[in-house]
Amino acid sequence: MADSSSPNPYIRTYAKDMAALSKKTEEGAGVPPGSPPLPAAHPEERKSVLARLSKRTNKEPAHESTLLPNTLPTPQPKAASIGSPTLARPEPLPPSAIPPRPKVVVVAPPPAPPKPIAPPPRPVAIAPHPVPVSSPPPLPPVLGIKEPPSPLPQLVPKAQGPSPLHTYSSDFSDCIDTKNASAFSVLAAQSDAQPVTPKPVRTSSKSRRGLLITIAGIVLILVGGIGVFAAYHYVSTHSVVAVAPSVPSLIFADERQALVGEGPQLVQAIADSSTNPLPDGQVRVLYLTVSSTTASGKSVITPLAGGRLVGALQLSAPDILLRNIAPESTVGIVHAGSETRAFFILKVLSYERTFAGMLQWEGRMQSDLATLYPEYPLPVATPTVVTTTKIVNGRKVVATTTVAAAPVFSAAPHFVDEVASNHDVRALKDGHGQTILLYGYKDKETLIIARNEAAFAELLNRLAATKQQ
Repeated sequence: MADSSSPNPYIRTYAKDMAALSKKTEEGAGVPPGSPPLPAAHPEERKSVLARLSKRTNKEPAHESTLLPNTLPTPQPKAASIGSPTLARPEPLPPSAIPPRPKVVVVAPPPAPPKPIAPPPRPVAIAPHPVPVSSPPPLPPVLGIKEPPSPLPQLVPKAQGPSPLHTYSSDFSDCIDTKNASAFSVLAAQSDAQPVTPKPVRTSSKSRRGLLITIAGIVLILVGGIGVFAAYHYVSTHSVVAVAPSVPSLIFADERQALVGEGPQLVQAIADSSTNPLPDGQVRVLYLTVSSTTASGKSVITPLAGGRLVGALQLSAPDILLRNIAPESTVGIVHAGSETRAFFILKVLSYERTFAGMLQWEGRMQSDLATLYPEYPLPVATPTVVTTTKIVNGRKVVATTTVAAAPVFSAAPHFVDEVASNHDVRALKDGHGQTILLYGYKDKETLIIARNEAAFAELLNRLAATKQQ
């Protein structure tokens, strides 16, 4: 092991480099790049170099061990090539001719921007490598002296030995020294470099809600299917009474009412329906129904047209009239004027035959339809007051006498020809001129029987509106 007091031959100093450069200047030859190391210098030459260096710097000679290594390479003269000029060795200048060195002003560099914190390096085994020896800074130029080119730095091989052992503490210290990083920044970078373990993903509430909605939908579908099956089973095993959605009628109706019975009973049912309140100008259609059973055992109630109801009244009308009334007729109640009475809209097959039958029926029509179209009550007779004036004993006397009213007599109702709503009609008038009933034709296929002129006009309007629809 080398003595610690002896100078290290591998440590370069400024004095050593200056001595080597001075010797090269005196000899006028340089060491070509890439040349092998030269033999050690002679002790006498070493002393002369030190003396010159001390004389040039006007300082006391330094110790040999601190300026030059033990083996300082000695440059050898370079062989001059053919035809190349030979440079003469310049004489050294006196110290007074050497200009003073300029003062160097050190300017502090601007602060460097903060460096990003990098993760600590992983431990890597570093193989030994030669350490390059940096060259000394150049001397100021001397007037009249051309400086030879400086030789390339020689790589001094490092003594072979076992590779150093890298530990976490050494890497941590190196990172702090080389990157000027704090311990906190190094630890933070190391923490960032560690692999992140993904956290387990929790099942979101939305997915659970979607699962619950799906289950609820499946349950509802099952319940609906069971309900449909139960309804089908009930319908197939039980008879259901179905009512036709519409009633056959020649005019549109505001109300509908089903009747039962026949003959006088049916006539009285129509009269009772006329006593039910009905707004002015509205119509209630009356009809009969018939029950039937289908092949599947269902009971169906079907409304019948008004022609069947006219036949069920069992009127004493002539056969020529009854045979020419079509089933598509309508019977109902209409509120017109101040009364609510029955009406008949008869679809006829022959105008001539039905008109002839109506003329024959005029003698019995009032009695047959008296329940539907009663006569108006007779007016009440009022007593008459008679005033007389007499002169008694020269005085004027006024006497009042009440005479009983005579009973009111009315002529028998009779049919007369009239015009109602621009249509020829036959009206049954009583002794006071009031219409008990009337009949007339809207056209040759439609015969109308009503209470008075107001009812006849309302039915004409309904027929016209229904035909337009």
